[in-house]
Amino acid sequence: TLQKMKLRQLCRAPQAMEAALRGAVGASFSGDVTETLQKIAAQGSEESFRGALDAVLQESVSLSDSRPLLMELVSYMQSLPAERYEAVAPVLLEKLEIRAVGFNEAIVKLREDLGDFFERAGRFRDAANCLAEVPFVSAVRSENQKYLLEMHVRVANLLLRAQDIVRAEGFLERAGALIGSDTEPSMRLRVKVCNANISDAKLNFTKAAQLFLEAAQADAQTLTGSNAVTARELERALHAAVVCACLARPSAQRSRILAQLIRDSRAPSARAFPILEKMYHGQLIRPDERDAFVQQLEDHHRSPDSEGRSPADRSLMEHNIVAVSRVYEDISFDQLATILGTSPEEAEDAAARMSQSGQVAATVDQVDAIVRFAHSSAEGDVFDEQIARALRAVARVRSELAAP
Repeated sequence: TLQKMKLRQLCRAPQAMEAALRGAVGASFSGDVTETLQKIAAQGSEESFRGALDAVLQESVSLSDSRPLLMELVSYMQSLPAERYEAVAPVLLEKLEIRAVGFNEAIVKLREDLGDFFERAGRFRDAANCLAEVPFVSAVRSENQKYLLEMHVRVANLLLRAQDIVRAEGFLERAGALIGSDTEPSMRLRVKVCNANISDAKLNFTKAAQLFLEAAQADAQTLTGSNAVTARELERALHAAVVCACLARPSAQRSRILAQLIRDSRAPSARAFPILEKMYHGQLIRPDERDAFVQQLEDHHRSPDSEGRSPADRSLMEHNIVAVSRVYEDISFDQLATILGTSPEEAEDAAARMSQSGQVAATVDQVDAIVRFAHSSAEGDVFDEQIARALRAVARVRSELAAP
């Protein structure tokens, strides 16, 4: 008896769906439920599309009938023109989420498709918002921790591109909590690169350079799997490390990063390498070199702060002050301003700021308008010893070449 009741229910459900759909769309009904739904999605008014969805989603229609029909509709709508898709996809999503129980798979698929659509259109905030509301807890695939991790990292990257750093950092923190012992090395690296991009966006260039460098030094052969990382992506991470190292404030950590980058055989291919090389050797950067470097940078690297200076301007000025301190024992504000390409007042302020922060050993004499640099005897002894070693090496080579 129970089997007969189930059989009668299965027979009634499609008939109930067909009758309801026929009543909702009238002459638009083609005799086939799937065909009718797709036709209305492609050509019908929003009102008729809403009516058709209400007919399919009514309580009298069993989930076993409506679920596959709507999954097929979600897939079909991807073939619609962009303008039409943008009009009907949110309507379908709204209707599905009213009856979320039983339609989670369709909701996840539709949100993923909408996220792809917005990302292709350059609407990164819309894409992030769409994907951020995927029903992670209840969706079938979200039970897979790998899927959760990938989705959180993707949303974080989209929010970064939308310049929403705070929310991006929040999603990355959640992603970090999902990393386990079985997480693929390639996925770990993508989390690290996302972290580096967030540090870059927050103008923490030293941390960003370190993270990009660590990512760039990974072995591409070990970064396989569904999130495989290519050698080209590692090269891009290295180039980003070069830029961030050039933008970082003078410090011992930055010096170590510069030394690591200068030894990397791939570094000379970076557009910013000439600046990196000059910073490593402590050489002055000329105004034309500075201008060429700034043209390569992202907008947030060039945006002025409250004092009217961009991170790039500040970093290059501070480097040149350090370079000047290695050549001069003292220098007037006017001379320093000429070298820095700025006003004497700004040159004085920059030297005073760096002296106070310990970035350079100097005293600023406002009475005589002079900056005096302190050179320790220990530094001179080290420099002399380096020269002596180099001369001994040259002498040894000459004697070996002269030997019969």
